Amino acid sequence: QRCTMSSRGGALLDEQLAGAMDEGLTLQLHDDDQDDSYHYMPQCNSPDVGRRSSPMLRPKARRMLDQMSASLYSPQPGSADPDHGPVMVPGPHVPHFAQAQSGPRRSPMVFEPITGNSAGLDEGDDAQRLLSMAGQLTAQDLRRRNTNMPTTNMYDSDPRIDPEMMIKATVKVFVTQVTPSYSMPWSRGEEARSTGSGFAVCLPKLEERYGLHPTAEDAGAECRVVVTNAHVVENHSLVQVRRAGAADKYVAKVLVIGHDVDLAMLLVKSDDFWDQMPLVRIGKGLPKLASEVVAVGFPVGGDDVSATRGVVSRILVGGLTDNLCVQIDAAINPGNSGGPVFDAVGHLVGVAFSGLMNSNGIGYIIPLPVVHTFLQHFRRHGKYTGKCSDCFEIQSMENEALRKRFGIDNESGVMLSRIPPESACYGILEVRDILLQVDGVPIANDGTIQLPDTQDLVRVTFSYLVYRSPRDHPLNLTILRKGERNQIIVKAQPQPDLLLACKQPLPKPSYLVVGGLVFVPLMSPYEALVPRRKIDSVLRKPAFEGQQAVVLMMVLRAEVNVGYEDLTGRLASLNGETTQSLKQLKQQVEAQQAGNFVFRLESGEMIVMSSAKVWDSEAAIFRTHCIPKRANLGDFEDDGS
Repeated sequence: QRCTMSSRGGALLDEQLAGAMDEGLTLQLHDDDQDDSYHYMPQCNSPDVGRRSSPMLRPKARRMLDQMSASLYSPQPGSADPDHGPVMVPGPHVPHFAQAQSGPRRSPMVFEPITGNSAGLDEGDDAQRLLSMAGQLTAQDLRRRNTNMPTTNMYDSDPRIDPEMMIKATVKVFVTQVTPSYSMPWSRGEEARSTGSGFAVCLPKLEERYGLHPTAEDAGAECRVVVTNAHVVENHSLVQVRRAGAADKYVAKVLVIGHDVDLAMLLVKSDDFWDQMPLVRIGKGLPKLASEVVAVGFPVGGDDVSATRGVVSRILVGGLTDNLCVQIDAAINPGNSGGPVFDAVGHLVGVAFSGLMNSNGIGYIIPLPVVHTFLQHFRRHGKYTGKCSDCFEIQSMENEALRKRFGIDNESGVMLSRIPPESACYGILEVRDILLQVDGVPIANDGTIQLPDTQDLVRVTFSYLVYRSPRDHPLNLTILRKGERNQIIVKAQPQPDLLLACKQPLPKPSYLVVGGLVFVPLMSPYEALVPRRKIDSVLRKPAFEGQQAVVLMMVLRAEVNVGYEDLTGRLASLNGETTQSLKQLKQQVEAQQAGNFVFRLESGEMIVMSSAKVWDSEAAIFRTHCIPKRANLGDFEDDGS
């Protein structure tokens, strides 16, 4: 675009263009009176005639360029500024000023971008007209900008959304962690410090069919909490949060944590923390494929808040949580975990929780349906006991002969091949039942479903229909049994606790040391101590509350246990009495003050030790290995430990 000005305005434009150079513009300035020509090139220090670089500071230059843009768009032809003489006017309206009113220079100035003519802008688009008249973009550039690279005004479609407020709702989470030691269960784990991200939310209303548990009163409607990832605050001893752009940290309490969905809620009591804090609303639904998202958080590489842009690449059931998740190509780096992910108009679409190692542009976020299920579970039961599980094994029905064998012609489904006794469906469903639908959603022969409320491109495993259900939610199963169609109601339940403790969070380490023999309850860190052929015997529910599978983890070498150094495995009995728990074993050991201890392992080995030598050597063994006491039973601790 062309514009004219003279006198003091010419000098002002000269300075403004010099400042605009800092933004990477290539501009040309013609001085008709002095017949000079200047090319303002970015970072140009060439000695060529007519070339120079701007010595101005960026903030001042930016303000001056903004003043020029405003005067370009709001012209008053023929008017004059009392201090600076005539004001600038758009070229299409007034070609030139005939005479300058004041100042030493009397020549008109012509301003045009070297990139070419900017004509062709649509009338009424103020922001685009301003950019073009300032010489920053041509009409063609503006069209490309609108198509491929949204401007900072991308939230204008929803006047209630302020991008700065959404960033200010993000907080940095500082965690001091003490990781338990399962290899030396009597020792305190090493203390470590880590950081993550979170965001302040206003919790949604309660569902009418679910009440609020008394212990979940801090998670009621309109309550203010901070949402983050479970792995960010795992094994915490101290949690603090800091607002974006602030210096003060505030102590936070972990209100609830769900390891299998990688979500946690923090409660901050300080009113100063919540003063003028923007709150994110938790909506519903899933983002669309290829839609734009912005991930906000505090990743490594700096201390301040960061925002990265990307698109939704895929919706799947998988990731680290084996649950519904959304894959995006926005950078998810260490430190981003727990931060919010917004769509193009500033609405929350999920919680960042992991990237994929050794890959580029693959990150995962927890979508809102998973957040709602987690919240409902806690509100209804006052604690989170894990996502619900189907707890049965299936076989696909893709083979035509197999479908004909069960009389499936116009429908599809999967066949139940195994239902373990610990399953909530045990005794209700039967092996060889054909599962056709869950809550009215048809199941394909390969075990997938069309993900509800999404495009036809998204298919996931039917197990998601169980994962998304809160605990005790009635699932409506449509089955085909012996050629007859039936409707069965089954309450959704989390995976039960097994003798092999493998659900997160794992119990704290517990142990019993007898004559250098270290006994522990069976957990996933000790799974290798059980032979594979015996693993099914511990993948079942305990017969009674408190039952444990006890294993000999290692032997601390001493004179009393010479010859037993390499023995490990599950303990079957002590002195002929079956071992049912670590607590029971401790009571047996302490009750014997004479004779021999006879331990028998499930693999057949036998350990015989004199009880007198065991008690005599105990102090020396504890002193050598810094063991504070004979036993720590964890949740089953009693006064006699």
